[in-house]
Amino acid sequence: EYPPTLTTPDPIDLYRILGEMVDCGVEYAVMEVSAHAIYLDKVKGLNFYAGVFTNFSQDHLDFFKDMGNYRNAKLYGLEVLAEGIENNPNNYTRFLIIAANHIAEKNEFVTKTADKASFVFSTKNESGALYDCLGIFKKAGLNLNRLESRPIAGKPWRYWFYADATIENKDNSIEYINNVINELKSVAEDVRLLGVYAESGR
Repeated sequence: EYPPTLTTPDPIDLYRILGEMVDCGVEYAVMEVSAHAIYLDKVKGLNFYAGVFTNFSQDHLDFFKDMGNYRNAKLYGLEVLAEGIENNPNNYTRFLIIAANHIAEKNEFVTKTADKASFVFSTKNESGALYDCLGIFKKAGLNLNRLESRPIAGKPWRYWFYADATIENKDNSIEYINNVINELKSVAEDVRLLGVYAESGR
């Protein structure tokens, strides 16, 4: 037995372990190969009969920096047998480009006029609480084109409401949204503004 220290051992340790398995008569082995190991060539020279792409998340962006590098490492050496196997063809992933407002060189995403806002809020535990929160948006004339609920960790049966809004008053979009948020804070339990930004392609 070998105590695990890494998902995929370093090459010297890995070849030693595989060699000892062969000496013991082992003909087949199943192993987990991390994206890090593939990227760092830890399994270079090994021939695999089959491989399975098991997961794709944002857990390792500290190493790969972006999802493209992470995806390429995962797919390296794999033959794509099928694409588009999701059961919902309208399922999309949205990526946000975030930059500090004091950067010296602004790109097109920063200089565009903000026309979208995203935020989360939780309601008080009382009758009509959600109604009161939605009334703030109605009063401000703010169109919510997305509203979803997500469980609050550690608080059973309590939920965050995630909302996207389209901003019609683009000339003073930041001030406009701040006023809405301040009004919302007066009736909600917690409010967090995620960002005011320009939607790509507009």
